[in-house]
Amino acid sequence: MSETSPAVDPAAAATAAPAAGARAADSAAASGEETPADGRREPARVVGMPLVARRAVGPVVGVMSTLYAADATHPGWWGGLVVPLGGALMALLAFSRDFTWQIGQDRDGLVLTSALRARRWSWDEVKGASARGSTLTVRFTDGRQVSVRNWSTRVDGVRLNPGGFAVLMADVVSASARSPQRRPAEVLPASAVGRPQLLLNRLSLAVLVLVTLGCRFLQQP
Repeated sequence: MSETSPAVDPAAAATAAPAAGARAADSAAASGEETPADGRREPARVVGMPLVARRAVGPVVGVMSTLYAADATHPGWWGGLVVPLGGALMALLAFSRDFTWQIGQDRDGLVLTSALRARRWSWDEVKGASARGSTLTVRFTDGRQVSVRNWSTRVDGVRLNPGGFAVLMADVVSASARSPQRRPAEVLPASAVGRPQLLLNRLSLAVLVLVTLGCRFLQQP
């Protein structure tokens, strides 16, 4: 015995398709799922200065700064300790900040490193970013700004020139700050940003201070 399928009304089918799509969208929204409007979600990534620079700059500048500060021969405390130690500290911090920085981007926000620490900002705190030459500036809702100057960096396996990197990351950060649908779906591990440079920079700073103070006290009659 053969069965005959009921006829399908084209008008009813046309009406049912959008309704089914709306129900699917409502179901996805209810479950907390988000799909990027343009089908393109940014990956979780860590970018920054090359590993060799992040490993070497802190110790190398630290040794040079320590030799400079410890070699001071001025008899007074100001000229013999404060001035050389202060100059050495500023040089170490400035070089470490400019040559060992990293930026991490994941589902929860941005992680940026300075010379001695890594700090996380949620996406709600990020206002946007801009590029000027080789400098990338990230702006926050409280009015603060953090700028990094790039030399040559790989992003997703592609090496970009300084200007290209700044423009790309400014677009990525700004888009993620504006649209939750563009933000990465993954969370970076805690160790993904700041290693090994933060530990090396801190050790270099500690050695600089301790050696300089030790040499100064040993020179006292």
